[in-house]
Amino acid sequence: MIEAWIDVGGTFTDCIVRVAGEALRQTKVLSSGRVPIQMLPSSSEIAGQDEVIWVECPQLADDPPHFWKGARVSVLGTDGASANGQTAEVVDSQPGRLALSTDCGAPFEQAEIDCG
Repeated sequence: MIEAWIDVGGTFTDCIVRVAGEALRQTKVLSSGRVPIQMLPSSSEIAGQDEVIWVECPQLADDPPHFWKGARVSVLGTDGASANGQTAEVVDSQPGRLALSTDCGAPFEQAEIDCG
């Protein structure tokens, strides 16, 4: 027998599964692969990297520092279309903020990133 519990939240979906005779298994995933972002007015440098674009993503405020580092994301316009058809690398991340490589299609004021 398999039992499953799923809690879909605004940012994350929690999943818990129990298979008869086994321990509970749980995971947390983004409820949507798209997260709204807003470009911050200033950019900075990170050791070993050229200038980066810092974006604010309040939905990721609970993530630990450097959680998204190394991820590839697509920057989407508010219409859902890719800003430049390319992906950008997350060079660093802090709670609620991501530093994107400069090939992310900037400048933009508001957009979404597709983490999926």
